Amino acid sequence: MKYLSRDKYAFTTGKDAATIKNILLLNTSINPKLVMINTNKRFIGQVSNNSFQVIGSGKKSVLCVIEGKFEPSEDEKTAISVETRLHKAFLILFIIWAILMLAILMVSPFLSEPKEPFSLLILFPFFIAVCFFRLLLHGGYVLSRNAGVKAINRLLE
Repeated sequence: MKYLSRDKYAFTTGKDAATIKNILLLNTSINPKLVMINTNKRFIGQVSNNSFQVIGSGKKSVLCVIEGKFEPSEDEKTAISVETRLHKAFLILFIIWAILMLAILMVSPFLSEPKEPFSLLILFPFFIAVCFFRLLLHGGYVLSRNAGVKAINRLLE
C-alpha cells in the first residue's frame, strides 16, 4: 500500500491534441472545483489545451483525482501521461481523524485509574480502527482509479 496513493500511467493514441481536447470537453462537466455534482457526463473537472484535471462523475469515483498531459510524439501519435492521486478532501479527513485517534491514545492513560493495568489494552482497537480506515480509503481509491483510467483509455483510444 502506497503512503499517499499516487500512481502514474502512460499511453499513446493516434488522435491529435485538438481532438483529445474536444473529446475530453464533450465528456467533462466543467467545474473549477473537483466536487461531486449531478451530471450526465463521465467526468467533472477542468480541461485546458494540453492537460486535464478531473474526477469521475460516478458515486464511487470521487476518491481519485486524475491529472493528465498530452503531447505530440513520434509517428503522428500523441503521448498521454496520467497521474492519479487520492482526493485532497479525503486525505485531510483521514489525517484529522488519525490525529484525533492519536490524541485519545495519548490522553487516556492520564484519565484512567493506575490500578487497572489492562486499561491500556482497550486503546489497541483505536490503532486498529485507524489502520482499517486507511485500508478502506485505499481500497476505494483503487476502485475509483481503475474506473477512471479505464474510462479515459476507452475515450482516447
